[in-house]
Amino acid sequence: MKAWEPTPSERRKFQGYGVEFREAEAHGVRITEVDGHVGRAVTLYYRIPSLRKFVVYYYAGTTVQERRLITAWGRALPAGGWARHIDRWRRRHICGRAVFVQEIALLADDPFAQLELELMIDAASEVTA
Repeated sequence: MKAWEPTPSERRKFQGYGVEFREAEAHGVRITEVDGHVGRAVTLYYRIPSLRKFVVYYYAGTTVQERRLITAWGRALPAGGWARHIDRWRRRHICGRAVFVQEIALLADDPFAQLELELMIDAASEVTA
């Protein structure tokens, strides 16, 4: 399987944008479900067109390895990395500005975590009288 690569137009689209890294004060790492798989939500990306920049937030509780990965991905955002999960961007208005937000989760390789998620889904779907 070939690794994901941005197209030439995706690389050019936000080429002039800067990247700023911050610590998230209101968010911490949490377990989430991503397309039926267990994931750890570890970062939040903002694209702010009016300021021509991306802001990358490190969630509290991220590991050193996760921070390295988040930093590498964040630095790649202006060069086409923004398009890696193009369908996950959500438009929001904050302080009168249109911004685009995306939360990133790393998929868990642990089969027991996957089983736990499936059991939680089964338990939540049971009907009680």
